[in-house]
Amino acid sequence: MRRTLVLAALVAVGLVLVATIKAPRRPTSRELVRGPRPFHVTATAIRRIEIVVAGQHLVAERGDAGGWRLGGVVASDRVRDALDALAHEVAELRAVDAFRPSSLAALGLDPPAGWIAITTVRGTERLDLGVVNPAGSSVYARRDGHARVLQLGVYLLEVVRRLAGAAEAAAGTSRAYWPEIG
Repeated sequence: MRRTLVLAALVAVGLVLVATIKAPRRPTSRELVRGPRPFHVTATAIRRIEIVVAGQHLVAERGDAGGWRLGGVVASDRVRDALDALAHEVAELRAVDAFRPSSLAALGLDPPAGWIAITTVRGTERLDLGVVNPAGSSVYARRDGHARVLQLGVYLLEVVRRLAGAAEAAAGTSRAYWPEIG
């Protein structure tokens, strides 16, 4: 009888522990992503985006109310959506790889093929863009003042292309294809 009571008490303690202890939280896929960040910003902290790529120079500024201005003109809905997508992509961007190359010219970084500068209240961060790697899966990039070269997914170029296309469509000078950026 005594053993049965001890066993029943242990079972009761076990049930109480199972009911009160929470299982560990599973990390989301976004939390599992690794790799260095080219920009140390959040999407909402970005106040200005300046892009020079494929012979185009785009300057977008976010106003106090959160609305974007492209080239001093209030951005259309399509351009605003493209700017929001670019700001979100830049804030969440992670490098696939990072290395110290022997030659920057071979990677299209001396001189850079283009660049993206992000301005927040803390200052400006610039990312030089090179050429697409031979596999076509990533673009070489380098933070201003850093020795390491980062490999970033080509989706960044697609988001830049989307912004440039939206800006051209708003201005009425749209091109069908951008061979200069991949």
